[in-house]
Amino acid sequence: MPSLQHNLFGWILGAIAALKPPRDEAHARAMFARMHSQKPALPPKGILKTVDAQVSHALGFPVWTLTPKSGSTGVEMVYLHGGAYVGDASVIHWNLCAEIVRDSGATVLLPIYPLAPEATWSTSFDALLKLARGSGDRAPVLMGDSAGGGLALALAQRVAASGGSPRVALISPWLDVTMSDPATPTYDRVDPILSAPFLEVAGRFWAGSDDPRRAEVSPQFGSLRGIRELLLFSGSRDVLYPQAIRLVADAKAAGVTCAAHLEEGLVHVYPLLPIPEAKEPRAALSAFVRAHS
Repeated sequence: MPSLQHNLFGWILGAIAALKPPRDEAHARAMFARMHSQKPALPPKGILKTVDAQVSHALGFPVWTLTPKSGSTGVEMVYLHGGAYVGDASVIHWNLCAEIVRDSGATVLLPIYPLAPEATWSTSFDALLKLARGSGDRAPVLMGDSAGGGLALALAQRVAASGGSPRVALISPWLDVTMSDPATPTYDRVDPILSAPFLEVAGRFWAGSDDPRRAEVSPQFGSLRGIRELLLFSGSRDVLYPQAIRLVADAKAAGVTCAAHLEEGLVHVYPLLPIPEAKEPRAALSAFVRAHS
């Protein structure tokens, strides 16, 4: 049974997010603009006591590099943050990345990629692909939550298509921006945080003038072949849960190793929340990164 803390955070996040479907395009643009931070995305001061952080703008947008203060293993990870492609990185993303740095000794790259509606997938995809391919002999681990999970898998597909064998960890990933799974309405009714109609609109803005079913936007419609390993976390009180179930089946069909943790009664991105249910997933995420060394 989910803990009291889990249920409380689900209620709080639902009350804060209030992701109601926009009335029209003008309303959507105004709504999405309000979700953007008015300040540069900076690491919380608390984590700078435990990890080092530097930022680069070489790709045209900020890319933060978090490194351990000691005991570096040389492993790299790229983390793609969630936010429906219209919301910035938040404290829960920074905290998870810093924890992985401390626990695994890895270097974590956290790109603050441009958001819709001003940007679309094509604005930053090629630049992010450079990060995903890495610069050394060993490509980085790819990890992401929600929209960032979809982006991480889309990048992994491109890396695999060019001969790489990426390892990917996904937290409540958004893999089909069209929300076309027939089970979606059932899970939409029990999700206290997300809204399928809201996501459909955000997904169309992220696709821009391109087909929202193209693999770079909705990796559910792409190929998993060549991906070395997947680690997946998803809870059943999440409108995206059917997409996680589909991913497990697709991975099996493609012969891809997939360790899936599909948890009954848990909400969207539960491993990122300060709740008891997040303890084991966070340890598993750090272990997944450590295993890359």
